[in-house]
Amino acid sequence: MMQSTLDNLRELCQMPTLKGVLALVAAWALEMVGHPDSAAMVLFSLLLCDLALGVTRAWQTDNLRGARLTRGAFKFGRYWIAVAVFVMVDRTIQKAVPALPVSISDTFIAYLSINEAFSCIDHLAFFGMPVPEQFLRRLRNYRESCLAGQWSDEPFQKDEAAGK
Repeated sequence: MMQSTLDNLRELCQMPTLKGVLALVAAWALEMVGHPDSAAMVLFSLLLCDLALGVTRAWQTDNLRGARLTRGAFKFGRYWIAVAVFVMVDRTIQKAVPALPVSISDTFIAYLSINEAFSCIDHLAFFGMPVPEQFLRRLRNYRESCLAGQWSDEPFQKDEAAGK
């Protein structure tokens, strides 16, 4: 469980500039619409889509494993705990600085949503959705760098030593 938590943290911290900019744009758009709950609903929908697509993909490739499902369930729980914390932080900041134009919790939720959207796109490409090859290469390199433990040399060196 600790390793899957670290893997999720590594995944979240990849491409922070791109995700951050996209999250700010999405938060601004959500703020313009005036529906603060819509950000959480988008994240929830993306999490469900990622789960459904991932299970379907694993089923088709005969790679359905209980450990992966458990890891996904814990990821789902950690996301919602993090969202709850950011909502509380956002409420506190809004009381201290009411003129702040962007909701911090919506920005964080948008960041998580972008992360989940990347995962859904990879699954959809597997099922034949036309996705530009350059985008898929970048997305898969991102995934591989997360799984290789780019931030921690220890797991990566173990894989290299094993000839992987």
